[in-house]
Amino acid sequence: MSSKKIRIKDDEIVEWQQRIDAAEKRLEENLLPRWKQVLGDYVAEYEHDELGLTGDEGVNFNFLLATANVLVPNIISAEPYVRFLPRRPGDEDSARLAESAVNYVFREIDVKSVLQDVVLDGLMFNFGLAKVGYDPSGAFLLDEEYETGPEHVDAEEEEGLDEFEARELRRIMAEEDIPFDEGPQDNPTIERVPPWNLLTPPGYSDIQKCPWVAERLTVRIDDLEMDDRFRLPKGLEPDAWLSETLPNGYSGTAHDRMHEYDKEPEFVTVYELRYWAKTKTGLRRRIMWLTKGQDFLKPQECVIRHINDPLNTRGYPYRSISFTRIPGRMHSTQVSDLAAIRDISARLNQEWSQLLRHHSISSKRKWVGLPGILEDGSLSALLTSDADMEVAEIPANVGDIRNAIMLLPEAPPPSTTVSVMQGLQRLMYEISGVDVYQRGGVGRKGTTATEVAIAAQGSSNRAAIRLGTVERFIENVGRLVLFIIRQYWDEPRYLRVSGPTGNNEFVTLNPGDISGMYDVRVEAGSTIGKDPGTEQQAFMGLLNTINSTVNSLIPLVQAGISSPDTITNFVDRAFSIWQQDKRMLMEPLAALQAASTPAAAGGGGGGAGPVGPESVQGRGMGADGQPLAGPPTTSGTGGTADVATLMSRLRG
Repeated sequence: MSSKKIRIKDDEIVEWQQRIDAAEKRLEENLLPRWKQVLGDYVAEYEHDELGLTGDEGVNFNFLLATANVLVPNIISAEPYVRFLPRRPGDEDSARLAESAVNYVFREIDVKSVLQDVVLDGLMFNFGLAKVGYDPSGAFLLDEEYETGPEHVDAEEEEGLDEFEARELRRIMAEEDIPFDEGPQDNPTIERVPPWNLLTPPGYSDIQKCPWVAERLTVRIDDLEMDDRFRLPKGLEPDAWLSETLPNGYSGTAHDRMHEYDKEPEFVTVYELRYWAKTKTGLRRRIMWLTKGQDFLKPQECVIRHINDPLNTRGYPYRSISFTRIPGRMHSTQVSDLAAIRDISARLNQEWSQLLRHHSISSKRKWVGLPGILEDGSLSALLTSDADMEVAEIPANVGDIRNAIMLLPEAPPPSTTVSVMQGLQRLMYEISGVDVYQRGGVGRKGTTATEVAIAAQGSSNRAAIRLGTVERFIENVGRLVLFIIRQYWDEPRYLRVSGPTGNNEFVTLNPGDISGMYDVRVEAGSTIGKDPGTEQQAFMGLLNTINSTVNSLIPLVQAGISSPDTITNFVDRAFSIWQQDKRMLMEPLAALQAASTPAAAGGGGGGAGPVGPESVQGRGMGADGQPLAGPPTTSGTGGTADVATLMSRLRG
């Protein structure tokens, strides 16, 4: 490696360890218990003691999971598409290449799955976190950057060439544009970071404004020993276990102090600390890997690596998402979408548990009889027998069996049960913003079209706010990915992109091809799936737009004012724009087609009549009783284009 370990004083190391311990203590006392409760309810690991129930008496109706299953598809259910808009004249071609490169990376690393996990963290804890990094995977790197690579080139794999010769060979082949093997495999990485593993100083509401951040890692000690980037002291011993659950605490030698493990620990807790240090040339971001303090370990031995941060990104490589912001606070779990309904769901489970328990007891029939009638047991056997024409003898002094035995009257549940259950369900819908139609259930009878339309519009507005937050989050991630591509992609890349006519085009991407200045924007609505009906309606709108424009051009061509090729060029350009920007044009064209299509006969009927859920398609029902099909027509990052903009673009 070219960079040497940066020296640091013992008292500074101790001070950093104290800061990390204080940050862990704040999370352990203020946030971990609440996070554990919300996560436990989401994975259906309920604690019946909270409900006043024990054993198997409690029910596990997972209201949090049902709500998340409705919200997540409204936010991200498709691969996001990032657009790069040039800021300077002449950057159009490089912006198109940068756009293709970033979206190629998104597809290669399956960014949708990572974003869904981060969004789910945002719904549960109101704090989702992603980390953007780089995995060289054996690609060529400059000497001053080589310390970032987890994989080293083996001389035996390169036909006897040593490490330096192999990299020089790759450099020459890259300069001559000669591909080798299957091309470079290195890519930026996007990983979900659990909220409880990020430590920050107190008083900050934005990660990028923190003077330092530390990520808590649980690493197998054998892997650390095999990685020559780290220098482990001889006295370092494993002190942690790998756990799939949220820890109860950070202190102690176990990852989870309340859990008993059968095996000895194989992992060690490492803190990846990023901070700003003063140098002769100004502030410089550094990375230090620290271990927990152990007996017989000196402070210097706890630092297993300390270098200047090799990533040339703006700020820390972490990006966070919160759907509900509280000014001045970074963590606000109490106002998260799922935590807000946790208490109501717990109360609903309690009511359902009591109601079902009462039903279980009442469903078993019980009899009462006169003294002596059950002495020989024959009558009891008769009541429980399934034999046909079975007879039992009763005492002779009993004149009428109906006077000797009777069915015990059933005790009804409290008269307030129905009102309490309905009230809790209405509170659940009101606070969560997810009504019965969105959950796929059947609404109450007598629901009017106006009520359904108001509920659908409110739900669409809530989804648009969350969608806008996610799109801005993806934009920030896309900028970081572009920075890493510019820094580390030092060999030609061969990408397949969609050409102007919709056909595949193959381009060669060199590092200097994406050196322009761009604005990063997420294509509106690209993270949510498109309704096939909306796409069909949009294509019909495109044909109608082309037809109306061609009709206006025919007289000009016939009069000799325009060239005979004007109509052909316009049609070709219209379909070319459709193929290139179909996602962005789909919603305005569908709206244009819907506006020009007469309403179906009998589709009105006023807004006061009752409707059934079978009449509501897609997003619900409009104010006049008409069904609304397809996804929402608005987006959190600017919405859809208007008709005038669309027409001017087609005519241009």
